[in-house]
Amino acid sequence: MRIDDYTFDVPAEWCDYNHHFSDGYYLLPFSTTLDIVLDAAGLGARYRDSGDYSTYTVESRIRYLREAKAGNALTITSTIKDGDAKRLFTYHEMKRGDELIATCDFVCLHVDVRIPKTAPFPQSVFDTIQKLKS
Repeated sequence: MRIDDYTFDVPAEWCDYNHHFSDGYYLLPFSTTLDIVLDAAGLGARYRDSGDYSTYTVESRIRYLREAKAGNALTITSTIKDGDAKRLFTYHEMKRGDELIATCDFVCLHVDVRIPKTAPFPQSVFDTIQKLKS
């Protein structure tokens, strides 16, 4: 199984006074790619809408490695690094061509939203996460 890449052009309004991709906006495309990962794992909108469970992002970490500017075409590739009964760890690389621009890690918890407390993934989702792990 493979997780789809996400490609976008940096909008001018996401840039600062130096015309660089502003740090606060990096999270938006990384968050979009997290949604792609959740969809691939069976935890997307259909899953959330069909029951009493969801995923909550409890941690994110971005590393800014190179500058990007308005109009740059960037691609984010995503992988599931690990997962256990209740947690999902993802890793994302943002590149301009072959040049690594930034990375992002997310930690997500599977939550019973009625309580709300962490809850184990359904077995089918857990199995999919294990298949998608890098």
